[in-house]
Amino acid sequence: MKKIIINIPLILIIGLIISRVILVSCTKEKVAIPVVTNAPDPNCPDTIKFSTTITDMMNSNCTSCHSNGGTPPDLSAYSSIRDNASAILASMGVNGTMPKNMTKLADSTVQKFSCWISQGKMNN
Repeated sequence: MKKIIINIPLILIIGLIISRVILVSCTKEKVAIPVVTNAPDPNCPDTIKFSTTITDMMNSNCTSCHSNGGTPPDLSAYSSIRDNASAILASMGVNGTMPKNMTKLADSTVQKFSCWISQGKMNN
C-alpha cells in the first residue's frame, strides 16, 4: 500500500491565499466601465465631429483642469483624447467622477462622446 504524504504548510498557504483573494474581491468598490466596441451604435446620430462636438465638449468641461501643466491627461489635443477615450468615458458616465466640482454631464453629452468612440474616434 502506498503512503500519501500531505503537505500541511502548503495547504495552509494555499488556503490563506484563496481567502485573501475572496476578501479583497468583496471589499473593493465596483466601478462600472462602459464596454467600448467598434460596432456602430444604432442610437448614434450622424457622424460626431471631433473638430466641433468633441472639442467643444472638452473645452467646456475638461480643459480648465486637464490642459498644459494641469492634471494629467492633457485633454486639449486630439491624440491625448483618442488615447484616453475609454477612461474619459468611464469618468464622465453615471458613476463617473468628472468633471470635478461641477454638475455631472448630461446623458446626451456622454452619449455623443460614446458615439464618437464607436464611430472610430475620427479626427474630423
